[in-house]
Amino acid sequence: MTELAAPIEFGPVRPEQVPRLLDLWHASGLHIRTAGREQPDRLRRELEAYPDNYIAAFRDDHMIGVAIASWDGRRGWISRLAVHPDHRRAGLARALIERAEAELRRRGAQVIAVLIEPDNHTSLNLFRREGYQDTPRALYLSKRDALDV
Repeated sequence: MTELAAPIEFGPVRPEQVPRLLDLWHASGLHIRTAGREQPDRLRRELEAYPDNYIAAFRDDHMIGVAIASWDGRRGWISRLAVHPDHRRAGLARALIERAEAELRRRGAQVIAVLIEPDNHTSLNLFRREGYQDTPRALYLSKRDALDV
């Protein structure tokens, strides 16, 4: 596992930490949908139902990074990887990926995938450095109840 210079604690995101999670996602520049899947009450229910999915990094009780590691029974997914801008370039994103991968493998995943927006070159480069490969023969399609979900 990646060694980080300063003391970082990793653990789950608890339902009462949803405001901190949303603040982190905002600060990191992620486009979040608080009217849809990132609606606070919905996130709290998800955290209660799937407590192992959200892996957070804490420094001095501040949430400074997070990744979602979800498992659908066939494929593991890493999503919503975020590191606070004040804590970037220190190996934290790599450490979160490693922890997410370990959690997904513990559940039985042999394939781990990520979805990255094409203009997010930082994430594309990071995951490629971590051994993830483009899958040019696959297209991501979705059906949404509304544009903001």
